[in-house]
This record gives sequence, C-alpha cells and structure tokens, in this order.
Amino acid sequence: MRAILSLLLFSFVFAGMPAQAQPASITAPAPASSHVAAARDMLQAMTLDNGTLEIGAREAFRAIARHMRSEMMDTPFYAGLSPAHKQALDAVYEPLALQLGAETVRVAPPLLDEYAPRFAALMSEQALIASAAFLRSAEGRAWALYQGSLAVNAAAPGAPMPPPLSDAEAQAAEMFLRSPAGLEFNAQPVGRLSNELGRRATSAPSVAAMMRAAFCRAVEDQCPQGWRP
Repeated sequence: MRAILSLLLFSFVFAGMPAQAQPASITAPAPASSHVAAARDMLQAMTLDNGTLEIGAREAFRAIARHMRSEMMDTPFYAGLSPAHKQALDAVYEPLALQLGAETVRVAPPLLDEYAPRFAALMSEQALIASAAFLRSAEGRAWALYQGSLAVNAAAPGAPMPPPLSDAEAQAAEMFLRSPAGLEFNAQPVGRLSNELGRRATSAPSVAAMMRAAFCRAVEDQCPQGWRP
C-alpha cells in the first residue's frame, strides 16, 4: 500500500528545472513572520485555493486504482474471494478515489503550516507573494491543473490526457515562469520540497487507513489481517 501511495507524487507538478550549480550553503537567520506568512499563503494558493490538490489527488488515486485493480485480480487473494466479495471490491475504487481526494485536502492545512518556514527559506517574500497571485489567477489555476494531469499520467500511464492550455493560459504561464518570482518558484530545491509535501499529504496515515478500511468493508470476513485496524 505504501509503495502504491508513493507513486502519486502529486506535487511533481511543481518540480523545477534541471539542476544548476548551487552556492555553498550557509546558516541563514530565521525568516520574518511576514515572510513565513507569505510562504503559507503561497502554499494555500498552490494546493487548496485553486483546487489543485483535491483534483490532482483524486485523479491520481483514480488512475492508480485502475492499475491496482488489474494487479489484484491476478492474486491468490482475489481468486479466493467469494463472488459477492469480488463484486463489492470491484465497486470500491471509484467512490474511494473521491474520498481519498477529500481526505488529502483535510489533512493538508497542518502540513502547510509545517512546511511554510522551509519554503520561506528558499524563496523571497516578494516571490512568494507574486507566485500566490499567479496561482490564484484563472490562468495560473488552469496551468497548475494541466501540469497536475500530466504528472498523474506520468505516474500512472493510461490516465486521460488533459486538453491543452489556451494560448492566453500558456502565455501567462510562460511570462510567470520567466519572471524573477517564477524562476524562484521553479527552482529545483523548491520542486524537491514540493514533492516531499505532496508525498506527505497523499500518504498520510489517515489516507492509507481509509483505503484499507474501504477494502475491508468490501470483503468483510475475508479481509486480510494486514488490512485490519
């Protein structure tokens, strides 16, 4: 289960450009409270306000569920299920994707609080404010959802490909990514930290527990011991 969840990598959408030489690290003073607040606001815009986290997580779970169902059907466990339990298990995946997407959003706010100082250490306050503004714009939301769909398809081949961005959306994204704020946002250290945040959100204990519980409800007394609470 943990291996499946780790495939989601929703925040891969925000991974940066190819690595560039980095200056030697030095200990920096703690960022000001306004700087951390700007980072927290940018994370809010990046994940929750524009719906990217819920939609991306839901579609990632949905895509991976298709592969998971196919693989499970070839296991001795599935072969040993009663016909009724097979039917119940087959019906779990679609509603479960919706529930897991919502649960990922529910557990996100404390993680955003936790990660805000780390993002503040990587981006200037001005860049964080500008990035949040872009991500809340119609063009920024479309770009983020588009990139998220591409990431889901890369993690789970066979997922539906998103429609291309409009010319206006693509131009707005290009202008942002070429701006000083966009260059900071798209830097590789920020991408790595975004990946880490995404993995934490999509593999939260409550998310994994919800998945196991849904499977156990479907197969009832045939639930494996490892799936039980």
